[in-house]
Amino acid sequence: MEHHTASGQFSYGVENLVEDPDRGDFAGERLGLIVNPTSVDRNLVHTVDRLDEIQEAGKFSLSAIFAPEHGLHANLPPTVARAHHVDARSGLNVWSLYSETRQPTPEMLAAVDVLLFDLQDVGVRYYTFIWTMYYAMAAAAKQNKRFVVLDRPNPLGGLVAGPVLEPRVTSFVGLKPVALQHGMTVGELARLFNDRFLDGMVELSVIPMQGYEPCPTKFEEAGLWVPPSPNLPHLRTVWAHAATGLFDGTTASHGEGTPLPFEWVGHPSITETSAHHLAADLNQRELPGVKFRPMFSVPSAGKWAGEVCGGVQMHVVEPTALQSATVGVHMLAAFFAHSSIEWLPKSDLHTGRSDTDVLWIDRLVGNQDLRWAIDKNIPADEICLQWESEASTFEAAAAEYRLY
Repeated sequence: MEHHTASGQFSYGVENLVEDPDRGDFAGERLGLIVNPTSVDRNLVHTVDRLDEIQEAGKFSLSAIFAPEHGLHANLPPTVARAHHVDARSGLNVWSLYSETRQPTPEMLAAVDVLLFDLQDVGVRYYTFIWTMYYAMAAAAKQNKRFVVLDRPNPLGGLVAGPVLEPRVTSFVGLKPVALQHGMTVGELARLFNDRFLDGMVELSVIPMQGYEPCPTKFEEAGLWVPPSPNLPHLRTVWAHAATGLFDGTTASHGEGTPLPFEWVGHPSITETSAHHLAADLNQRELPGVKFRPMFSVPSAGKWAGEVCGGVQMHVVEPTALQSATVGVHMLAAFFAHSSIEWLPKSDLHTGRSDTDVLWIDRLVGNQDLRWAIDKNIPADEICLQWESEASTFEAAAAEYRLY
């Protein structure tokens, strides 16, 4: 596999394929595309349209579309399933991989020779697109289909942080032992998945980017941000989400139905006084890359819709200094100290599975230790320190599969 450096003009994997259709080796094959609105080039032209341009030159055909969570148009709220349908523009069948199945079935793959994955990930284990890729790779291996990844940047850069998933708490927000912030592109993750978790059974190819440097601010130079889901409208939202996404496991609102999803977290129990104490507490911790201010909002959707909630806005002021996992733990500790938020019930929101002692936060963070430590008032820095060796171990393993 050729390694590309940061020199030269940036280009996405799809652009490199279009520039040289032969590198896909798709002659005579039928392609199934795993895409959504993020599947665009630097001119915001969709991958379906770009591949349509080169079908004749590449001597292949487009046979089906596969859509991840949030749907083909990335407009559906979290955990909302989408039925299979037909794409009005292309006329292709759209198979939902967030429906009664998360994995392509033999029926779905009957008219497909190659599965092509081109989705923008957001860099944290609990975002489901990477697990859609894993399931699709597993199905490709079973059905003897090739799997090709058109690579895209990691908006969090190459930093690896947080705990590695423990088997006891696996779910669709974490299927395999990956660090909470994995620091890899989808192409690099696919290489790791195939070698470490799928016994090399997938006939895998990655079409890499050109001129990519794994740094959060470099993403802005690399291309325009297209929201992969309704609550990630901007790149700064993604940076905040890597920390505040853990609040999905609590009764606090993480900003759904407000102008600042994931950048604001709040709860009705937080008064004007406690909101200022909360912001002061977090700012006194001097967490790199972030500042906080007290803020009130009335969510129009999600938790506490229609109710006044006090809380804080998280301002990412230095993305390259941001340590998202650490910020998330400190925020949880502060909110539990200054409000009456609670952990969500014992269920898996993505499958309906219920366990006697596993909460949703356990599945999000990847272990049960965080919840126990917060409940016992263990200092946040001490919690994060315990994760460093896990992150280092995963980072060492990931190095073998890096392309940039």
